[in-house]
Amino acid sequence: MADRNLRPDDDFATQEEVERELGPVVMAAMRAIRKQESGVHIENRERAEEFNLCYKALRFILKGSGARLEAIPHDGFPSVGTITATMRSLNLRNPKLFVDACSLASNYEIYPKLDGTIVLALTFYGMAEKVGD
Repeated sequence: MADRNLRPDDDFATQEEVERELGPVVMAAMRAIRKQESGVHIENRERAEEFNLCYKALRFILKGSGARLEAIPHDGFPSVGTITATMRSLNLRNPKLFVDACSLASNYEIYPKLDGTIVLALTFYGMAEKVGD
């Protein structure tokens, strides 16, 4: 990335300029992630149990709501798991249980999509630990 002093009015003029500046930064981050995630990993049993507990709790909470629930314990990387729920509306019959389940995740977000659905996405880091270095 070019070394320059940024000012509040120093905006990108084109999408190509943004991509040219961000490209090397994104590629460096991807290389670092791939290096960390390469090699042999052993599943973190405690984290896997938290992942499964969260999935089961959400399945109970969203039962009968028409939500599509998906759990992927190793989503592209050995140490990252995801649970997603896609639904038309989010009406919680047990808010405390919902909060408790979401608190098991490393990160969670709820966002609307253009098709009118709502997505609940939970990310679990630490699903596996790298063996050696």
